[in-house]
Amino acid sequence: MALPGFLDRYLAHRAVRGQQTSEPVEPNRPDNLERPVTALHRTRGSFSAEAKSRVHLFPGEVARVGALVAGALLVFGLGIGLGWWRRAR
Repeated sequence: MALPGFLDRYLAHRAVRGQQTSEPVEPNRPDNLERPVTALHRTRGSFSAEAKSRVHLFPGEVARVGALVAGALLVFGLGIGLGWWRRAR
């Protein structure tokens, strides 16, 4: 993977920011600090309106080969562009 440390920090930053809202928490809301809160287990929450009902999934092999092909095409295109630029000078 390219730049794993950068990607980890970027995704962690985006995930924290994406889960925060400006809406204050109720002061008497139960939490799981001292004992479990079983009443809060649900599949819908404050971000349900933003949730997607469909997602495009690709098998791992297809994703890896697709990334490899995209990278190869990018390098090939840059090589052609650099060759054209040198001839134009």
